[in-house]
Amino acid sequence: MVRKSALFLGTALAWAGFVAVPAVQAQDAVHVLERPKPEYDPVGGRVGSFFIYPDAQLETRYDTNIFATESDTEDDFIGIFSPSVSIESDWSRHALNATAGADVGRFVEFDSENYEDFFVGADGRLDVLRSTTVFGNVNFARLHEDRGSPDDVNGETPTVYYSYDAGVNAAYQVSRIALFGDANYQYLDYDDVDTSTGATINNDDRDRGVATAGTRVGYEIIPNYLAFVSGQYNNRDYTDDVDDSGLNRDSQGYDLSVGTQFRLSGITRGEVSVGWQQQFYEDAALDDISGFSFQLGVTWFASELTTVDFVGARTIEETTIVGAAGYLNSSLRVDVAHELRRNIILSGGLGAASND
Repeated sequence: MVRKSALFLGTALAWAGFVAVPAVQAQDAVHVLERPKPEYDPVGGRVGSFFIYPDAQLETRYDTNIFATESDTEDDFIGIFSPSVSIESDWSRHALNATAGADVGRFVEFDSENYEDFFVGADGRLDVLRSTTVFGNVNFARLHEDRGSPDDVNGETPTVYYSYDAGVNAAYQVSRIALFGDANYQYLDYDDVDTSTGATINNDDRDRGVATAGTRVGYEIIPNYLAFVSGQYNNRDYTDDVDDSGLNRDSQGYDLSVGTQFRLSGITRGEVSVGWQQQFYEDAALDDISGFSFQLGVTWFASELTTVDFVGARTIEETTIVGAAGYLNSSLRVDVAHELRRNIILSGGLGAASND
């Protein structure tokens, strides 16, 4: 099955960047969305050696196809209220941060699509040596599944699920050599959902844990250019031994890639990598999936007031669609942010995705 999404436009979009190995040192321009504005930035409230930053945002969207259907489309306006609070340490070495927030969505006409998402998390940094840094994080979130997801079960309301995840990673750099390693675990728990006829759709067979571990080795071949090789292993373990269609969807896989991380004249920075990925499924009835992979994360400082981000990836994702082992998700996106005035930033994006 090939399912493609239409081109979409968005506003007030957050930049999706990439995790960089701390290797290339150069004076860079500052992203429009990250540029300090002392006259407008919140001061925060100090409590001991921590600062507390409350925040609230209100957004209005218009969606021409809220149910993501190929025909008989329905449109609606959505209001989204997003309160949050973050706590950040103010230490000369090490760091400890926490955040909590929510996204409350309300549809004007189709109130069955209303949602209340929330999240809470903490992360920290341990400066072991000048050349070695260890990071850690733990997060919990209540989310809802997008109607455009290949696994949307067409319930009367969107499917609610819970995400529990934790991870640790470390970076080491000496001379021109940079090493990076990470280990993460995420557990996903999906709620059952009712249909318009009153029947219940069982989502328990979608509950799963995903463990990943990876490493990257980089070498700065010339100043501001770091070549690297990386590898990642994953183990996807479903709570149910078999799903409702009698399949065991447990699997293991890998992604091996080569790439480069670069900074060009202080106006362009990012990384690009290509590789090969494969997923092996426990059940003989499910075909293994393999194919090329890529990761793209490039920022172009078009001018002092305009920043352009290019983001893309090709990954193997999970599905419980009968007859499919999984799917290859390919996506590309460009986001533009322009500082119209010191306190007014215009941003928008254009992207496309394909699920095969």
